[in-house]
Amino acid sequence: MSLTDQQLRTMAAQAVSGHLGGGGSLTDEVVKVGTGVSMTNEHVRRLCEFTYHSAFEQLYRRAGGPDRYVSFDPPEAKEASLRLHSLRVQNINPTREGEAMTSAGSSTKTASTPFHRGRRFVPRNVFVESMSKIGSRPLQELNPHQELHDLHRDMREAVRTLSEKAAGAEGSARLAMVDLCEMAKSACQQGHTVSEVLLAAVSQPFPLDQTSQKVAEGVAADLARELLRSGFRAGESAEKVASRPNPNHPVALAFKKVAGHRKDMVVSRAAHEELRAELGRLTAGIGKLA
Repeated sequence: MSLTDQQLRTMAAQAVSGHLGGGGSLTDEVVKVGTGVSMTNEHVRRLCEFTYHSAFEQLYRRAGGPDRYVSFDPPEAKEASLRLHSLRVQNINPTREGEAMTSAGSSTKTASTPFHRGRRFVPRNVFVESMSKIGSRPLQELNPHQELHDLHRDMREAVRTLSEKAAGAEGSARLAMVDLCEMAKSACQQGHTVSEVLLAAVSQPFPLDQTSQKVAEGVAADLARELLRSGFRAGESAEKVASRPNPNHPVALAFKKVAGHRKDMVVSRAAHEELRAELGRLTAGIGKLA
């Protein structure tokens, strides 16, 4: 099953609503909304990502005040994936395995029984009986590995989608960075120092996860290098610049746009590599079953 970002955002909103309404942890709520939904590890990862952002935004708005600070435990994608996988395994119908064991036991008991004591062996009778039994079973039982093949197909599609998403995010990040640099250079030409521009750029609140922080630091470093290379005055360190942050400053909005695209690129690339490795292992496993 292919879940769209909008569907995952809706599920994330449900998870956050349950958490803020007195439910379990964000991980528990992700598992709750994901139960019964066909999801790959990448789906769970993206669902946790959307859940984190939604929770951060809601808690940040609730905090209020100029120095508001929020802290909470983010949803754990690996734990949620393992728990959802465990639930799927528990729901697998063991009928086929039971039939196989029963068949094996029956063969053992009747192996020494002469044919003449029972009904006469006729190949046509065996064929007719076999076909009648097959006809009474659901179609998916005819291929015991169908679920694996379906998973393999979904994973191939997810790998392709992630590759395209990472490439698209990289292109968007480059274009957004050009706009940010032009805007920052214009501010410096009006007399602002590089430190002042950087302070304005990081006025937007960023999620507290490690990936978001590293991406923001990388964008700030690239912007500072470009401005200094263009000959603009560095000024005092950003910590010493006495200025109230303005989240609605155009430079801050442009900076957040670049950081958002870069984070999408980083997350998509990491998920692509992980999922491609899992796909390789699954492909090898299916090959051994053939």
